[in-house]
Amino acid sequence: MNPLSVDYSELRRLIAEHLGVLSTTMSAPSFVVTCIAVLAILGRSSCASPTPSTPISTLTPHTKPIETLTEVPASTPAPKPPPTLFPPVMLKEPEDGSCWGCHSDFTLRWSCPYTLPPEACYRVRAKWSNSPIDVSDTYHVQNSVKFSDLSLGQSPGHYEWAVTVVSSTNASEYMPVSEESAWYSFDIITPPVVHNISPTNTVQGTSVPVTITGKNFISPITLTIDESLQATVVDSATITAAIPSTLSADAYPVIVKDSLGQGESHVFFAVQELPPTPVPATPRPVYSEPVLGGLDIHGHDVTFHWSWTGTLGVNDYFALRVGIGYPGESKLWTKDLQAQWRFTEQGDYVWEVAICRGDPAEGDCSGDKQIVVSDRCTFWFTPPPPPKDTPKPP
Repeated sequence: MNPLSVDYSELRRLIAEHLGVLSTTMSAPSFVVTCIAVLAILGRSSCASPTPSTPISTLTPHTKPIETLTEVPASTPAPKPPPTLFPPVMLKEPEDGSCWGCHSDFTLRWSCPYTLPPEACYRVRAKWSNSPIDVSDTYHVQNSVKFSDLSLGQSPGHYEWAVTVVSSTNASEYMPVSEESAWYSFDIITPPVVHNISPTNTVQGTSVPVTITGKNFISPITLTIDESLQATVVDSATITAAIPSTLSADAYPVIVKDSLGQGESHVFFAVQELPPTPVPATPRPVYSEPVLGGLDIHGHDVTFHWSWTGTLGVNDYFALRVGIGYPGESKLWTKDLQAQWRFTEQGDYVWEVAICRGDPAEGDCSGDKQIVVSDRCTFWFTPPPPPKDTPKPP
């Protein structure tokens, strides 16, 4: 069949719609060429984007709309539950908030309500307020450890500690298998030392405020000066208190002790006796001098006479002094204007009379006892001869 003799009327109509009028008298070869050109133009127009003059809404889609695909997320594995930890151990001693003195040797103890699992031990965590290391860890299989084994030193300061059960498969890795215990604390304190007290003494019956200086004064403390006194801690080196007026005369050690009963002191406070109230001295009367009078000699007895115009006080007496060549000590005291003394030795005697104050039993009248003294007089005394023997009658 000759292809050029085919009826191309339908093709002609299509070309006419896109290119305008097509002559029906076009020869077969020309028609074929024209068809090829039309087909090329139609191919380009189907791939090109619509011009702005053609609204998108007027285009009729020739394909099925693409369905929107929903992305299905990848499945996330469920988190593994954390391992179950054993309950914490219970700390026993020392009690929370306790105090210990320097160089104390004590043990930290705790109790565990279950048996340690295999490969498990106790981790003791301890920290010290004066240490540059935050926490020091030590490991133990027993439920106790000496304080000295914590490698923290035994210096004064505030300490805290806690215990956890841990498990290990090697010497460097430990995993907790129990909850951590509560944190307990204790303090290591230095005993107080007394250096001085001011003032250092008072008078009996007088209360006086005092200031005590030293070191390591940390509340609570006790101050004892014969009895326990109320003390105020001003700072770690100063205490103030008041000495009561009831202390008797004596020297008392100044004792300052901390809550553990520790303390050092070699300082004393003295309470002096109250001086006696001075008794006003009785003024001495202004006495005139006694005037010596005559003598009466009867054998060995000599009576001395004198005169005086005053009146003797209650404790005032006349004192007779007489001796060979010098009056000597008082022979007797009297309130009379005469006195008698017996002599046995011959000699040149001197005598005087003084007015004295005091006790006659003291004998001598000298020094402050003597108020005034008379002039001196002398006399010669010769003992009388012994009596002759009287002949016996026949």
